Amino acid sequence: MSTPPIRPGGASMTSSRPGTGPHRTLPSRAEVTERGAVLEREVVAALRAEQPELGEFTARRPARDRNSGEEVAGIGTLVHVGELLAGDGAPDPGRVATRRLLSAADAAAARHGMTGLRTTVCEGVLQGRWSRADGDELELVIGVRVAVRVISAPFLPRSR
Repeated sequence: MSTPPIRPGGASMTSSRPGTGPHRTLPSRAEVTERGAVLEREVVAALRAEQPELGEFTARRPARDRNSGEEVAGIGTLVHVGELLAGDGAPDPGRVATRRLLSAADAAAARHGMTGLRTTVCEGVLQGRWSRADGDELELVIGVRVAVRVISAPFLPRSR
């Protein structure tokens, strides 16, 4: 079986990530970083509009690149894990308020083509997760604080 050729501006790949296929073009690191930053800003703005008492969202964990677990033409790809942004204020703990936060994030995510909201609740902490056909993912955690992070689609190392 031959490996798909690397294309200018990206690479063709076969992937197990949702919404990917054998002729997918990989974005550059700059593209995924910018796309993720815009998504995070808009989701945070929607959350703060819904509950201003969440306050400022600050980085609690730094951004980093990590191995995606996938390869293109024998080269391992990376994903960009955006900063974990968390609100300084506590969210309203009521079920209706939590549902409204989730709806606000869902609407902002949908404007960026994110779909497939999946939620889990464990010990009173709600986690929402969305994905986009290109492989980007958005995570929202609502507990004693509200946190947001974006994990990018795969890209090739040293792509600009």
